[in-house]
Amino acid sequence: MSLTADYETEIRVPQPQLRAAQGNVRGLPCMGIMRQALETIAREQNGSLAENYEDCNGKRTPCVIGLKTPQFPRGVGVDITPEGKVVFRYDEEGGVAPVAKSLCDDVCRVYATIAVLHAQKKLGYRVSVRDVSDSVGRKQVIISATRD
Repeated sequence: MSLTADYETEIRVPQPQLRAAQGNVRGLPCMGIMRQALETIAREQNGSLAENYEDCNGKRTPCVIGLKTPQFPRGVGVDITPEGKVVFRYDEEGGVAPVAKSLCDDVCRVYATIAVLHAQKKLGYRVSVRDVSDSVGRKQVIISATRD
């Protein structure tokens, strides 16, 4: 039995962009950032991008973009609701929800970092990024921005 779950996130596609996309959401700027975030996590975890995710029975469900890793080969799919909300979809059957949620958290962390970098660069700031791990192994990203 498949237990499809949606991961809650606050990433949204602005309505004007969503209306202008006319079915081609892959070409939106925010989806370009999402692709970069997924590529980063795929690289870090020896995974790959996909156009679907799978349930526990091997049934594939298409999505805007997906991520599959050796730790979660079924994959996580990214879709956009009609309201513009980004959702991550996956099958959590078999007690794999913590692994899937961890992947979603990682993607959101990287997405936020890339979005902030893009915004600061657009505003004329010189930006640098440093990855740091704290004493309990949590990843943190430190972004420094200076403007002349």
